[in-house]
Parts: sequence; C-alpha cells; structure tokens
Amino acid sequence: MVDFYRRYLEGFDPDDLASYEATIGDFLQRIDKQLERTVWLAGPQISLADFSAVVNVHRASKLGFNLNDYPYLEHWYNRIQARQSFDTAITAYVP
Repeated sequence: MVDFYRRYLEGFDPDDLASYEATIGDFLQRIDKQLERTVWLAGPQISLADFSAVVNVHRASKLGFNLNDYPYLEHWYNRIQARQSFDTAITAYVP
C-alpha cells in the first residue's frame, strides 16, 4: 500500500497505466464473451461468480470505461444494478 500511495502522489508511470488499462479491457472483454453464451457468468442462474465480478465492473465504469463497448456485459450489469442488493452491497459503499 505504501508503494501504491507513493506512486499515486508522485504520479503513475504512463507505461504502467497503459498496462493496467489493457488488463481491465481484457477482463471486460472476457466477461462480455462469456455472457454472449450464458445468461449469468457461471450458467443459467446468478451466482457468486456474478457477485464477485460486478464489483470490478462497477469500478471500471467509475474509471470511465465505456460499457457500451461490451453489449452483453452492459446488459448483465444493468440487470444486476436493478437488484435491491446492488444498492445495499455496492452503491451504499462506493460513491
């Protein structure tokens, strides 16, 4: 954590930022491809896989990633956001 905050205060290396952005884009793309085949990440019913992934998808959207680029993921994310539990578990803790 100390290293992260030091880099935060001093400024992140542009190559590191590009690498992080590529990693997030790959994550979103893999989810989108899976959701092209299944309703939820692990099959026909919502599961721990969805609950685990949605936190990072939410963060990616807050970081400015355009979820419109991932149509299956976007539809999945909208369905999860519509659940009461999303507000309780995510929105209440993340501005």
